[in-house]
Amino acid sequence: MGEAGSITLHGPFWECTRVSLAVHGEPVETVERPFRVNGFEYEIEEAIRCIALGRVESPAVPHADTLAVLRPVDAMRRTLGVR
Repeated sequence: MGEAGSITLHGPFWECTRVSLAVHGEPVETVERPFRVNGFEYEIEEAIRCIALGRVESPAVPHADTLAVLRPVDAMRRTLGVR
């Protein structure tokens, strides 16, 4: 409950498919979305969207961000001798 209203999750937050927003003095708005199984669905949808637009890079996660994450992972692999 906040100053302007409340949000109700209709289920556990980690797998909730229905959310209601109640703003004081307004009708309650309920939104339903399918539950995504593992999160990769979002990545797949973004890849499909970019390919359809002729893009080779997503503005949501640019190549530089991907490389910034992979550099420490590659360093750990080298340290552990994993190829």
